[in-house]
Amino acid sequence: MKIAVVNSFYSNSQPSGENIAVADQVAALREFGHEVRVFGRESPAEEAGIRYKAKSAVTVAGFAGPNPTQELAAFDPQIVHVHNLFPNWSSNWLQEWSTKLVTTLHNYRAVCSAATLFRSGASCTECLDSGSLAAVRHKCYRSSALATVPLAYATRDRGSHFMPATQAQSLITLNRTAQELFQSIYPAVKVERVPNFVNPSKVLNAESRLGWVYAGRLTAEKGIQELLQNWPLGARLEIYGGGDLEDLVARLAAERTDITHHGLRPRDEVVSALGRANGLILPSLWSEGIPTIAIEALSMGTPLVVSDRVAAAAELTAGDSGVVFSPTDGLSYQPALDSVLATAGAMGLRAVNLFETQYGRDVWLERINRIYAEIHLNDRR
Repeated sequence: MKIAVVNSFYSNSQPSGENIAVADQVAALREFGHEVRVFGRESPAEEAGIRYKAKSAVTVAGFAGPNPTQELAAFDPQIVHVHNLFPNWSSNWLQEWSTKLVTTLHNYRAVCSAATLFRSGASCTECLDSGSLAAVRHKCYRSSALATVPLAYATRDRGSHFMPATQAQSLITLNRTAQELFQSIYPAVKVERVPNFVNPSKVLNAESRLGWVYAGRLTAEKGIQELLQNWPLGARLEIYGGGDLEDLVARLAAERTDITHHGLRPRDEVVSALGRANGLILPSLWSEGIPTIAIEALSMGTPLVVSDRVAAAAELTAGDSGVVFSPTDGLSYQPALDSVLATAGAMGLRAVNLFETQYGRDVWLERINRIYAEIHLNDRR
């Protein structure tokens, strides 16, 4: 089958689980035997000025901007799989390919200018409840009302004009919470849950493990500040990542001997550290889906200690393969860590089993091939 994958890749200056997921999926589809062509554009580094941010917001709102129509026509795909158009692709070309279109909704960009349903330290559904002008008032995109305006326009009327969703034959979400939300918003489109996958890594036994790892962006919605403020004394914590709060994280980590801030490091180094850890800490404050780093941890038998704010918390700890805790409650941290250690490695084995049954490469291929086949069959009728 000929498959076109359209994606706006985040800058390589900032590691992205979404970039990794798309690249791994393309490789898996090719190895299966599909002919896959990637139509990608990469965002510039985070230092890009407000002029670029405003321009890119106008692009994704569908008013104008780059589109791959000419190249797609030359390739003549049977499936067009859109991952993320923001911020480098327009959306006004999608209708032409609607009978072949699959869209993966990696976040809440369809209904939220910030893409997180999170604002001022708490969950926020104001745009869903009372209209997207609220996003402009709150400057939800890059703290700029100007840059937020076109995004608020694109998400108006509860996302009912968001073309990557409205034009698709199938919408793919990563967890049940997102699936239920988007099915209620787009009742005419089939919404399916197909979590991302990672390739399995080596599993170490419990005796070889030491300490805990946080790996991700150092931003407010990720709960990194709450993690540092509530982290139990004497528990070893390794922090990998960069972001807006990096200076704060570095300062707070320097005040303690049991916390080390490594900053941005190569993926191999982070994965290696994850495989040696007792567990991965996910303290997110927003309704996060299933981060790629979480699946990588499961594949190595590294249990997850997951925030109760994470939409997929129950899915990521199913079968007693991890622990759910409250990132804003300092008293919930130590019991969560103790719960992992008390199993003497059994929780890690259950994590591997969860990975193999839900997040393995072959599981993903079976699900995505079924979706592609159904759409192609309907398109030929």
